[in-house]
Amino acid sequence: MKMIVTLFVVFAFASSAFGFSCPVPETTPGADIDKIAGQWYQINGTTLTSNDTYIFTPREEVDFEIEITKHTGEKFSAIWYGRRTDNQNLLNIYFDVAKEAPVYLSLNVVATDYDNYLAGYLCWLFQTEFFFGKLILSRTNILDADKYDELDALLTDKVGNSIVPSIQKD
Repeated sequence: MKMIVTLFVVFAFASSAFGFSCPVPETTPGADIDKIAGQWYQINGTTLTSNDTYIFTPREEVDFEIEITKHTGEKFSAIWYGRRTDNQNLLNIYFDVAKEAPVYLSLNVVATDYDNYLAGYLCWLFQTEFFFGKLILSRTNILDADKYDELDALLTDKVGNSIVPSIQKD
């Protein structure tokens, strides 16, 4: 009996540990990841506090340099690097400019008009689990409350209300 229980636990873990990838939204006809270039203000998100800025700068050796600046308390900045994928809604994010650097984050753009708002979710790997977090950005440091509610509901439908871990599967 002990062997059967052990085999069940091993099978359950193995089946949940293989075949997973971050969910990718369907490509929106006419989507163009290049249009996210420029400065965005974080209205809501899970990785950094609100009032942060994201600056997407096109670069030749990587598709985007992404500078994230935290504006609460002491000023803090981080530089990430984004590369396009085959899906125009998905940007893989690296912490190193080297082409062989592993992907640590993905930004999945769910909705944007490129000029005013961007709603997406971040998916990131921590040890053997992927985590998901909602992200709402605006070209100004405010966003209409109705638009915010609409985007938040859309993202909640995709990834829930908070950081959600999932077992990594290959």
